[in-house]
Amino acid sequence: GIIMFGREPQKFLSNSGIKITIWEGVDKTSQFIGFNAVGTLYNILNDTSLILNRFIKRVSRIEGLKRIEVVEYPLEALRDAIINAIAHRDYFPGTTETFIDFFKDRIEITNHAIFPFQGKTFEEIKKQGVSVRRNLKIASLLDDMGLMDEKARGLTNIKNLMTKHGLKEPKIEVTNNFFKIILYGVEGDIFQLEKTSGKVLDLSNFNPRQIKIIEMLDKNLPYITRKGYLDIFTDISEKQASRDLTELFEKNILEIDGIGRGIKYRKKIL
Repeated sequence: GIIMFGREPQKFLSNSGIKITIWEGVDKTSQFIGFNAVGTLYNILNDTSLILNRFIKRVSRIEGLKRIEVVEYPLEALRDAIINAIAHRDYFPGTTETFIDFFKDRIEITNHAIFPFQGKTFEEIKKQGVSVRRNLKIASLLDDMGLMDEKARGLTNIKNLMTKHGLKEPKIEVTNNFFKIILYGVEGDIFQLEKTSGKVLDLSNFNPRQIKIIEMLDKNLPYITRKGYLDIFTDISEKQASRDLTELFEKNILEIDGIGRGIKYRKKIL
């Protein structure tokens, strides 16, 4: 219950968070940035997703009145892999946090999970296709949140999402104490994924100001504020700026960060 609803759960379960490392290269000799996702189960899931989304490679191009965006990894597959790691790991004393290593060419998610479990090896569990749950309360909460598959199809779903996206099948590595899933990125030009996973946005539904902001956010603008919008488009009113940005939010193009006058509008992944 502590990890699900407690205040500062890591005071009692110091190993319950997720350590995220973003590596510049393809191995652990390269430069890196580290993050810790802690708090309740919901905080950990949310923060991990936000951190990874910042570094996932995405590109876009304009073709006539259409904007085509390509994201390197299928976000649903990545989310499912994180949920599986949280739900199917060991939390007892002496175990480690979950580790996510984001390399230039792949993402590795490693968690502490002792095998055999309930007298079964991982291969036996996989072959039988039966869900064997290590943490019934956590799994139940994830079920209630609509985030977990009761029929043990989590890994199969991840595999299908990755291959449908145009990427290699994930690799599973299991030892006596650890479970690792490796999600491979694109080999070569990311635009080769356009046919299998490109998302198309019809720009004819937006005014010229909104299209310009979408293009700026596609390139190198991390976010836009209402004041920043007015600085770019000096011939419109504050009310019009608010209408433009609100419409982009309502049409699922932008997401909101903050409240009140400090709101930042960021591009949402399609």
